[in-house]
Amino acid sequence: MKLAPKITIIMVAIVGVVLSLCGFAMISSNFNRSYKEAIAHNTSVHLSTKDSIKRFFATSFYSGKEVVDLEIAAYALQMTEHLSSQNDSLAILSERKSTLYSNLPGEFSRNIKTTIFEAEQPSYQFYRFNGVTYIAMSSRVLTADRQLWLISVFDVTSLFVERRVQLYTFYIIYVCVLLFVPILASIITAFVVRPLRKLGEVSRKMSSGVYNQRTDIMRDDEIGELADHFDEMAAVIQEKIVSLNSAIKQRDDFMAAFSHEIKTPMTSMIGYAALLKNGGLEHEEKERAISYIHK
Repeated sequence: MKLAPKITIIMVAIVGVVLSLCGFAMISSNFNRSYKEAIAHNTSVHLSTKDSIKRFFATSFYSGKEVVDLEIAAYALQMTEHLSSQNDSLAILSERKSTLYSNLPGEFSRNIKTTIFEAEQPSYQFYRFNGVTYIAMSSRVLTADRQLWLISVFDVTSLFVERRVQLYTFYIIYVCVLLFVPILASIITAFVVRPLRKLGEVSRKMSSGVYNQRTDIMRDDEIGELADHFDEMAAVIQEKIVSLNSAIKQRDDFMAAFSHEIKTPMTSMIGYAALLKNGGLEHEEKERAISYIHK
């Protein structure tokens, strides 16, 4: 695989992983913050309702009036009008856990005792019915002469809807970024790979015998430094090749001159040697031939 696809794949992988981690961390952080705020707010409402019931019983107790179940139901009905949301509801149960008042959703009303947690401080549990998410809180209400159970149910669907919207928005941004990254990677790889391709082209020409090629890359980074060293190497190689060719030419010229200079006397010597071999020369001519060859 070539360098450009490698850079693109690495960039897409890194951006994908980093964006996923950062996105989910941010969404999780926002949800946890909203979750804690919702718990704190609903707990405050629940405790406020609990204190209101205690004050109601305390007022009746000090006035010497006994509170009957119908009065508890009527007072609970008044309190529901002051809840923070129309989807919030509450229920009050007697010591025997029989319902004194309830405007809970039908899912809770059918089995209301399952939402009671044996604790004096508010305890809570999440429930989901028909696409709606609730948080149910319950605690004991201890009065001067009675022990009651208070159940508060709050609609927290918006908390999870907000998270789904954030996730959906993040997915759209995530896909758009991943589609944009290859374009950005192609621009970056073009900037990085173009001088490398020029180096490869020049090196191929030099390997074929063209030693006067140069990269002509002007950059102030490591690639520019590499190109400068390559051009310096090419200049040294070209100088060495020119020097070597010059030495070879001088040798050839010397051999040609030497051959020419030695060819004429050698021809005469060969001719005299042939005459001596064949005989038929006078004594004086024979001496002259031997004297020439000897010289």
